[in-house]
Amino acid sequence: MEVPLVTQTVRQCRIRVWILLVSCTKAREHNAYCLLKLCRDSAAILFCSLFHTCIGIKNSYQ
Repeated sequence: MEVPLVTQTVRQCRIRVWILLVSCTKAREHNAYCLLKLCRDSAAILFCSLFHTCIGIKNSYQ
């Protein structure tokens, strides 16, 4: 396993999640439905589930 590649991928995932979350906030939809759409994003779903990125975001917005 190449750790730098994994780290880079996780960083890209978190950046993408943050961009999507900002979009949700701008649309005033930062709720469970928007987070569900965010976590279903094809580019982020694997690493978000592995590293609980979506869970952390969800907890911070409850």
